[in-house]
Parts: sequence; C-alpha cells; structure tokens
Amino acid sequence: MRKYNRQPKTIIVTGGSSGIGLELAKLLAGEAAEIVLLARNQVKLSQAKTALEALNPSLEVFTISADLSTVEGIFQAIKQVEALHLNIDSLVNNVGYGVSGLADSLDLDTVEKATVANALAPTLLTQAFLPAIVRNQGNILFMGAGAATHPMPSLVHYSASKNLIHGLVRGLRIDLKGTGVHVTEIQPGPVATNFGTSSGGSGSSQDFADNNPLKKVEITPQQCAKESLAALRANKLLHYPGRGYRFLIRLTKLVPSPLMEKLLQRFIQR
Repeated sequence: MRKYNRQPKTIIVTGGSSGIGLELAKLLAGEAAEIVLLARNQVKLSQAKTALEALNPSLEVFTISADLSTVEGIFQAIKQVEALHLNIDSLVNNVGYGVSGLADSLDLDTVEKATVANALAPTLLTQAFLPAIVRNQGNILFMGAGAATHPMPSLVHYSASKNLIHGLVRGLRIDLKGTGVHVTEIQPGPVATNFGTSSGGSGSSQDFADNNPLKKVEITPQQCAKESLAALRANKLLHYPGRGYRFLIRLTKLVPSPLMEKLLQRFIQR
C-alpha cells in the first residue's frame, strides 16, 4: 500500500467555507500548494480564504461560489475549476444538505436538493477529476454520515442519499486498486455545526440536529476533521469519528434488525 503523499498538493474542498469542511481545509493548508474551496456563500468563502492564507502564506486559495444542490450548479462548478488549469490531485467531498422530517411530510424540491447535493455532487465531482487524481496518485475523502448505514428517525432521504456514498467508496477502492489512490469514507454522528442551515438544508434538519437523541456523543468539527484526515492517511475504508459514537455503533451491531427498528420507531411522533 502506498504511503500517504505529503508533497505539496492541489486540493478541492467542497463545503469548505465553514464547519467540518473549513476545519479540514485548515489542517490541509500546511501540506497544500493550492486549495480550491467550493461553497454557496461568497462572504464565508472570502473569510475562509483569508484564514487559510494566514496559516500558510505560500498557499494559494481559490474560491468558487456554487450551489451543489442543483445539477446545473455542479456542472458550472466543474467548469470553473477546470478553467483554473490546476493539476488536481486530491478531492474532499464534504458538501452536504441536511433534511429531516417524516417521509410523507417532505416536498419534492427538498428531497431533490438533498439527493443532488449528498449523492450526485460527490459522484460527478469525483468522476470529473478522477483521471487527474489517479495520474497524481492522490486522495479522495468522502464525508458520509452514520445515518447512511444506521438510519435514524425522520432522516430517510438524508440516509438514502448518503448511502450512495457508502457504495461509491467501496466500488472505487476496488476499481482503483494498484493506482496508489487513497479513498476513505467518514461516517460522523452528531457534530456541533449549524449544518441544517449553513448547508442549505431545511430548518427542520437543524431542529433535529439540536434535539438529536445522540447529542451526548456530539463532537466538534475540529475533532471530526482531525480524525478524518488520520483515517485518510491510513487509507482506511471507513471511520466513525468520536469514541462515544464508535461505541454506540458497535452496540447497534449486537441488536437484531427487527428490534432496532422497533426501538427507533419510538422516536416517531405523529
């Protein structure tokens, strides 16, 4: 297995203007030559650019304002990155769209945006830059979600859209064997960010985050980012950040699926 390449890199970070994405970019700033930040909010992008350049004065930071919850926005972002004529070798697929609510209560527009941002955006961005990443023996980090493989009440479409990442990572690791490319999936539990609103998600998703039954095992964005990069450098297939959350994941594997379903249904209120 190839060791993690610490040579100066050109890295794309989606959702890189705040939260986990910004913390990942900060940690990568010391080993990067160029970082491309993709996010919706131009003001936050400018603030992130200033923060990263302060950490590494030789770092060049490019910002692209893009709405990755639309197919048009994804392709526009790809074209804008390509127009920079950079030699991309690493990609951090961190963008996410929070959506919560009982399945029959959600409107089609919300479900579409969540599915595009959580599933289609990382898929298309990876495909667009994969030849360069393979050529440079680079790295791909996917920020998935614990809910992808351990569904939670009122998160059906968030869980389903993130589950695509779960399959994509496994397929890529098979197809890219021998190329030297590291591919890792992170499945966080609750993280202390304003994810439901900053991501463009529905207000109800932030309400759920604030009242998450797993709130006691919540971690900071900094801890999530630190553990995520450590997992990528070790070329781990999958990592659950946070000791408390990892313990809960182990416990759930001991509970039969029918019983787990009944336990989770207790949280549903109609």
